[in-house]
Amino acid sequence: MDNDRDLNSLKNELNQTDKKKEELFAQSKENRNKFSELMSKINILKKERNSLTDSVKKIKSERDELNNQLKAKIEAFKKIAPKKKEKPKVHVNAGFLKKEIKAMEYKVETEGLSFDKEQKLMKIIKEKRKQLEESGPNAGLKPEARKLSDEIDSIRAKADEKHKEMRSKADESQKKHEEVISSSNQMIGLSRKQKEIENGIRESKKKIEELNQSLGNKLEQAVSKKKEYKPREYRRERRKDDRKYHSPKVNIEEMQHKAEEKLKKGGKLTTQDLMAFQNKK
Repeated sequence: MDNDRDLNSLKNELNQTDKKKEELFAQSKENRNKFSELMSKINILKKERNSLTDSVKKIKSERDELNNQLKAKIEAFKKIAPKKKEKPKVHVNAGFLKKEIKAMEYKVETEGLSFDKEQKLMKIIKEKRKQLEESGPNAGLKPEARKLSDEIDSIRAKADEKHKEMRSKADESQKKHEEVISSSNQMIGLSRKQKEIENGIRESKKKIEELNQSLGNKLEQAVSKKKEYKPREYRRERRKDDRKYHSPKVNIEEMQHKAEEKLKKGGKLTTQDLMAFQNKK
């Protein structure tokens, strides 16, 4: 009875260990899939990051070129512009002037004015435009200096726009880089986990091999006891087994070979496998 309990206990432990091994195999497969997905993600992120970095370099070069143009225009402006701008003698409301000019232009376009009235109105519009120009930031400047001032404003606006675009691309590139670092750290964690899983699989296989060996020994002991205490029953059972294993339908050597292969691979041996070993001995 004790031997039967030992056999059942070993079989249960063997089944549990085999189940654990299969679970570890499933975990290993899932872990490898995650690792592969992260690797693909990192490759895509690196390409996107590198593309953004190239864009940053290109935009920076364009911005620097605009800044060089800006410096040259400013130097040219300094040479022809007066040291100090003369302030307008009379304060002018630029916004009000613009409204007046717009209203008069609308009147010329929509009302059927006589030639004389239209000419007088156009003259007033011209004077007010001149007054508006003289009241602005370029008041008192020569036409050439005024032109340079306008060019400086235009180039500066373009350079500022390029700088904003460059900063935006640089921020995107940095985010991609941080994602690469984060995903790489996840891969390191998965690699460590994979090693633990593989160690667990090796331990399970080793334990299965040991349990199969113990189970085989216990079965041999059980057979020996049957020989010793129940010779007639044993001989009768043995004859049945002999008939079974020597039947034309069963190749005993093939069964022994299969059992040996299972044992080498750490597989679970059945009672039939163990009996095949017993016949070999």
